[in-house]
Amino acid sequence: MERQIKHLIQEKLGMKGMNWIIEEEEIEAQSKLITPDVPFERVLAEMIHSFMRQMESGESPKDILSLEKKIALEDRAAMEEAMKAAMQKGVIYLFPSDYAQVIQQHQLPFSVSDLPRKFEHNWMFGFITPDLPDWYFIGFVNRSDIHDTYNTGFKKKQSAINKDMKTYDVAQLSTGEIYQLLTAVVAPRPIAFVSTVSEKGIPNLAPYSYFNAFSSDPPIVIFSSNIQASEPAKKDSLRNAESTGEVVINMVNYQIARQMAITNVSFPAEVNEFEKAGLTPIASEVVKPYRVKESPIQMECKVQQIIPLGTRSGAGNLVVCEVVKLHVDRSILDEKGRVHPHRVDLMGRLGQAYYVRASGESIHTIYQPRNKICIGYEQLPESAKKSGILTGNDLGQLAGLLAIPSQSEIEYMKSNDSIKELVVGAQAIENLHRRAKKLLASEKTMEAAALIWLAEEF
Repeated sequence: MERQIKHLIQEKLGMKGMNWIIEEEEIEAQSKLITPDVPFERVLAEMIHSFMRQMESGESPKDILSLEKKIALEDRAAMEEAMKAAMQKGVIYLFPSDYAQVIQQHQLPFSVSDLPRKFEHNWMFGFITPDLPDWYFIGFVNRSDIHDTYNTGFKKKQSAINKDMKTYDVAQLSTGEIYQLLTAVVAPRPIAFVSTVSEKGIPNLAPYSYFNAFSSDPPIVIFSSNIQASEPAKKDSLRNAESTGEVVINMVNYQIARQMAITNVSFPAEVNEFEKAGLTPIASEVVKPYRVKESPIQMECKVQQIIPLGTRSGAGNLVVCEVVKLHVDRSILDEKGRVHPHRVDLMGRLGQAYYVRASGESIHTIYQPRNKICIGYEQLPESAKKSGILTGNDLGQLAGLLAIPSQSEIEYMKSNDSIKELVVGAQAIENLHRRAKKLLASEKTMEAAALIWLAEEF
């Protein structure tokens, strides 16, 4: 894509791209300078720089040119209109960087955050072509030193990024299509392995992933049993919960995942799924339904209410359950008596036939104190916000700090010999951001933060 953009822009340099700024012969000569060692961005930047220096030296009228028009710098309204017109026609546009306000007012295809921190010493330029409406080129030229040109490159417009999103009108979808979408995007979901007993005393066991915990006091968990298109419309678990008012919710770990899948089969009501899946029923202490011995967590529940969400196929019935007894296998507890995520090894449900195993590298620790105010994203340095190296996760980790690094902490990092090597040359900010990213990955957040704030000095 970038090669295609460059090719189109090069073709247009002698047409409607820059012929209104520099003589056509000069454009042709400059275009020939583009080689693998001298990228297009640098050639274009040098052309812009040359023109700007002419303007400032008085060799050329200190105007902004837009096609056949000359617009005085003092005429802000005309300047804004010229810029908009130039953009619509797909031309190079030029403007001094104190017009950052114009960017916001007219929603130009980049944000003020794209500006370098010391942008008052730079000219900004850009290119838009109707042939590639989803892309634009932007660059900054140092007014005194062309070799200090930076932040040039191609970017995709936000409107184009939004085009990558497919939008569904759920009213136009079938129940099956909605089910497939919802179960794929609301994921992973915990699995309630629901044990019930019919009025005739027949055990039933079935998995439900429309399930979660909703209250601590009282301790409430809810699972939903959807109306089926086939007969009987209500699943055995729902009918049993309605008639007896009792259930046991067992949690599914990796060791019994395949046996759980067997119980998802629509066996006749008189079939005992414990037997089909080879699982062991054990008596509960308070309710009639059996617990699953192989499950590491078993919750005996009283049904508080059942809330129907509709009558058509696919409509849910929320089974609101109050936990009256909770049994936990001692082997999954840590030294503080808490459930250890790696030991319990729980399974989660995704869309279609996909599951996720919540253990090993799938588990991440993200500690953010709730009762202590963090600095937030808005207090991060501008160079960090604009970084092409730091990810949203990296910025979130920094925004979660309780305090900005002190000047002494920054100076300490600055005095480190290995850090001194990073800040030599034009890539100081990028080098510091790369080192900070490694430190963040190692949870050395304060050290990383000191480097992030140090980068603001360059």
